[in-house]
Amino acid sequence: MDPELANIPIVTDEPVFGKGEDPYSYFIMPSFITASSFFAQMGLAIVGLFLDKEGGKLERIYIAGVTPFEVVIGFLVIQLSVMIAELVFMLVTALVIFKFSNEGSIFLVIALCMLQGVCGTTLGLLIAASVSKFTSTAIVSMAIIVTSVAFGGFMWPVEATSVVVRYVCLISPFALAANAMRNIMYRRWTLMHSEVSSGFGITFIWILVFLLSSVIVLRMRKSS
Repeated sequence: MDPELANIPIVTDEPVFGKGEDPYSYFIMPSFITASSFFAQMGLAIVGLFLDKEGGKLERIYIAGVTPFEVVIGFLVIQLSVMIAELVFMLVTALVIFKFSNEGSIFLVIALCMLQGVCGTTLGLLIAASVSKFTSTAIVSMAIIVTSVAFGGFMWPVEATSVVVRYVCLISPFALAANAMRNIMYRRWTLMHSEVSSGFGITFIWILVFLLSSVIVLRMRKSS
């Protein structure tokens, strides 16, 4: 009997994207870049707005005639400079020092990181505006971080979760963005692909939701 008859009738060629045996760190790194952009800006926004509330600076700003919408926009502009410095440091560390590959457009990588940073900033402003004690903001922040890391496709694919958890993850501001970052960096996909455009789209939608919610909460706190 010909021994080749016992072979599996499937021939595995070289993969189109990536390598044959990518290490686990290559799955983690795009998610880590996205999460760092989001959560770092969220924490800075929480601390910044809460200190202004506790020090009475926010009340003096309102007395000067500044509206809650202008307060939120001002925080976004201030956070933008911090965001740029953080993004440069993070990308240089990941791509130059640790030599993780980026096969796609660096401009899309930067744009998605910036959007995630703005989204994290607006969420941080919403948390700081809604909660009256700093310890409560820490508890809410940790709950968001742990939940996002556990169920947001950070350590394993969203497809590995149950159907209910999967749909919850897909409407979160993190899971689709992390998947889009992975497809940009390793598959060289552009905005023409739905998995990339959906990551940008869901991030932009959550920015609007958190931004409007922050303005509404600040306005309610101002009138109370």
